[in-house]
Amino acid sequence: MKSKFPPLALGAALAACVTVLGLAYWMLTSNEGAASIEASFDTASSEQAKPVRVESAQPLAPNTGANAAGDGTRVAIVDEFAARNLPQAEFEVRTSTDRPLAGARLLLYRSEEVLGKRECDAAGLAHFDADGGSAQLIVVAKDVPATARSVTLAAGRHVITLERGVAVSGRVRTIDQSSLEGVRLTLTSDRPMVDESSWPAEVKNELDKLRLVAHTNESGQFEFSGLGSPWSGKLEAGEAHELLAVSGVAWTAGSDSIRLDDPIEGLLLDVAALPIARGRVVLSAGGPGAERASVNGSLVFEQELGEEETISANFSGRADKDGWFALPIQRNDFNGPGDPKQRSPWPHLRAATLSIDGGE
Repeated sequence: MKSKFPPLALGAALAACVTVLGLAYWMLTSNEGAASIEASFDTASSEQAKPVRVESAQPLAPNTGANAAGDGTRVAIVDEFAARNLPQAEFEVRTSTDRPLAGARLLLYRSEEVLGKRECDAAGLAHFDADGGSAQLIVVAKDVPATARSVTLAAGRHVITLERGVAVSGRVRTIDQSSLEGVRLTLTSDRPMVDESSWPAEVKNELDKLRLVAHTNESGQFEFSGLGSPWSGKLEAGEAHELLAVSGVAWTAGSDSIRLDDPIEGLLLDVAALPIARGRVVLSAGGPGAERASVNGSLVFEQELGEEETISANFSGRADKDGWFALPIQRNDFNGPGDPKQRSPWPHLRAATLSIDGGE
């Protein structure tokens, strides 16, 4: 029986098949150990190609079944498994005055095993996997002493209420009696406010047992609650503000802190905003910040008409762990809290110098 294909055509077809098979084999074997594959796939529902990144060292499986119907945005992978969908234990952390502890850090542990770390959202909520067992939950908030609670990891919502207890609270205002929002206040205790001897090292290494930090709300109100009794310490305004007057407790004019022998509420603090030098110290252009770098700056201003001495100012301090700094600028002719020259308009800047030492 004669062949329907000329010998030359049949030979060319066989050669093409061998070439295609060889090329396919080379593509699958020449990238051994490759961790990713980049591809673009067009779908009927989109006008442009969508990039898809597949993390696998395995060859792609054939596009069959539901995938063959045009759903090109999903690529099946050999040995693909569905992710586990574990039930969640949701913890809602609030104070007894019904204030959510936004930004509070939570650490869950059992015996010496850390089960997870979370940060509360704006509503004071955080989630952990629920396994039905019992565990210890440590809550670390900025304006409440750290505390530990025994909890059950059952699915659903659990409300953790931190008792207000004794407190230091009050209001911050300007010299014209307007409320100030966002003023940073620091409360420093004379003795540790919490016993963390039995807590995991991950908490001990990050926990400040003496200091709490709060910021005033839109009404200028602040509060540090949950303090132990007896308690004593000091209250300070942040570096961006200076104390002008204090009502409700004895205070020495010119001091930047308020001594407290007992918790007290109803304090009234008059403050003034200070000019601030802000910036960042980096190890190289576009590189990481220089942790705890020492920053010193001096400013010289144009001499005003009638002024006998040139006005100068300076600022000094350290950057934070990311290299950022915000340091108050002090005029050298400043005569202490309440001096109007500190807050009056400053003359034109003539020269500035800045010296920086490496971090600790």
